[in-house]
Amino acid sequence: MYSVIIRREVFSKMNAINQHIAAIKQQLNQVLFGLNGINDYNFDEKMELVNQRLLSIKHKREEMLKNYDKSDLQQFNSEFENIIKEINNKFDNMIKERTELKNKFGEELKVKQNEKKLVNYKR
Repeated sequence: MYSVIIRREVFSKMNAINQHIAAIKQQLNQVLFGLNGINDYNFDEKMELVNQRLLSIKHKREEMLKNYDKSDLQQFNSEFENIIKEINNKFDNMIKERTELKNKFGEELKVKQNEKKLVNYKR
């Protein structure tokens, strides 16, 4: 009798964990989708949404760590690895693109300043 009750409790707990995990996965996918849709015209708007979702995921994670054993949650880590890597890569690529753009504009500005100096020198 006690084993049936314990099994039900374990099943109920694992079902609740699975629901939380599914919600986190959905939010991670929304983060990735939001990052993929970012361009120069919607950067601020999209990043705000991405940050809100990441904050929500963080709170959900903290809540789960309070309510469940770490050992129960660790088995789900592998389910998040790929999407988290994709999100990290997307952030890295965005930073790289912005840095390259900044350097390009910096070089163009330098050329223009040098041209201006040459014009002033020729006068």
